[in-house]
Amino acid sequence: GYNTAVDLMLGEIGKNVAFTVRKNDSGVTKDITVTRNEYIVSTVDYMLMDNIGYIKIANFYADTPAELKDAVIALKDLGAESLLFDIRDNTGGKLTAIEEALDYLLPEGIMFTVKDKKGNTEVYKSDKACVDMPMAVLVNNNSASAAELFTIALMDYGKAVSIGEKTHGK
Repeated sequence: GYNTAVDLMLGEIGKNVAFTVRKNDSGVTKDITVTRNEYIVSTVDYMLMDNIGYIKIANFYADTPAELKDAVIALKDLGAESLLFDIRDNTGGKLTAIEEALDYLLPEGIMFTVKDKKGNTEVYKSDKACVDMPMAVLVNNNSASAAELFTIALMDYGKAVSIGEKTHGK
């Protein structure tokens, strides 16, 4: 099963692991060997379409802000004149990641405020540095939590428009 296969794959990098894989519907089996290696999860993919920098953000995790910065810089170097962020099906992530990502994109000021159940309030602010390009954000009904915060903060500053469906509403 899946969990057993994952457990077998974990271990020393460079070592081979042999598996017998069976297709459930046909019962046909096949022997395969894979070499253990490091698996790095990327949350940001990008490409240039004409003069538009397209950036897909899958989730907001610890590495997302750095990946986002690298994507924006690379796209600018390639000639992007505007940015299109695709956060469809992005269910959110870590508050620290969204804070850092928004700080990179937004001008000086309050990005957002968080109020907990006890009434404690924390204000998150951006510094003066920001990305000064036209922006749009693609959303759908699976865009939730930090993805919604990302969208609304960019919209509140007049930095981006939102395109797509109504978001999840978290």
